Amino acid sequence: MTHSEFTSVLKLTKRWSEIVYTAAAFTLMLLICGIGYLWFSEIKQWLLVFRDPVKPIGDDGTFGAIAGMLIGIIFLLPSMLLPLIPVMWIHHRFGVNCECCGASLTLWRRGAQVLKSGTCCKCHAPVFPPEQSNERDEVNSTGNQQAN
Repeated sequence: MTHSEFTSVLKLTKRWSEIVYTAAAFTLMLLICGIGYLWFSEIKQWLLVFRDPVKPIGDDGTFGAIAGMLIGIIFLLPSMLLPLIPVMWIHHRFGVNCECCGASLTLWRRGAQVLKSGTCCKCHAPVFPPEQSNERDEVNSTGNQQAN
């Protein structure tokens, strides 16, 4: 695979992974917001336990803040992390994998490192063939040796 072929595959996989990530994140956020809307009455009753002024535990509001953060994390983390699964699938399916170790060469920021170094980030195997000018020099040097 040449540099230009790798660059075109890298651009294609990045474009499709951005589209899929956005669509999956948006869909998942709508789903989670719908679940939150359906369960709002139960969540509200659960939070009232922490705001009860009779209990000495809830006086300073730290438990209510912790409960609010936990609910936020429960709704936010899946909507951020679950869309990464189709992105990784796209890069492994349509991207370029190393022939030696099988690692994805286009996933995350590996593409820029591979373009810069010309080797796999994990096993350091060469990804691109040697330059054609080097092959011509080798042919010329062997031709000159045979002529002598």
